[in-house]
Amino acid sequence: MVRSTKREPRVGDLVHHWIFPRHEWTAILLKIEHKEDSYDDKALVKMVPGVKYEEYFTTLRRSSNGRGWVHKKWLWVYDNTRTDAEIIEAFFHRKQ
Repeated sequence: MVRSTKREPRVGDLVHHWIFPRHEWTAILLKIEHKEDSYDDKALVKMVPGVKYEEYFTTLRRSSNGRGWVHKKWLWVYDNTRTDAEIIEAFFHRKQ
């Protein structure tokens, strides 16, 4: 999947979810659970306070601490070199 940066998300990064606007869904990457196929890797994230979807895991998955697991393929790291329009365009023109 095309990301806004060439590097993969790493523990400690601020990450965003492809489905949501970057200012609304922001989390800190806490842990990566590697699978045989890297496409299935999972990431434990903690939502950043103050973003629109801060309660994403507390309402969706009944987590009491704002943490939750998400497939790493859905995460990307913003590096401040692309505009939102360029990020959206890259997403829609990615290779399937």
